[in-house]
Amino acid sequence: MRAHGQIVKRHWGKLSCEEMLHRKSFAFQIDLSSGQDFWKSVEVHQSVRNRFWYFTFAACDVDIEIAPSFEIHAVNSRQGFEEEFGMDQRGTLLLQ
Repeated sequence: MRAHGQIVKRHWGKLSCEEMLHRKSFAFQIDLSSGQDFWKSVEVHQSVRNRFWYFTFAACDVDIEIAPSFEIHAVNSRQGFEEEFGMDQRGTLLLQ
């Protein structure tokens, strides 16, 4: 985890929304005003070693009447038939 990730992890729940956004690795805005479904695909590449990934959603200064629902589907496409498994579970499918 890079230095900014360590700060966020250590101070989770104490940082303001703006402070968390300042320490982001990647961010994009979602416009919920249309009431339409939103879909986004993002590729994450890791070149040094396998890692755990954390996702955070922030709604700074937003008045939301109904909380949005969301679904995250992360796969490791280099793992072939085990792409749905995290690196901590690698090889467990063969044991079952």
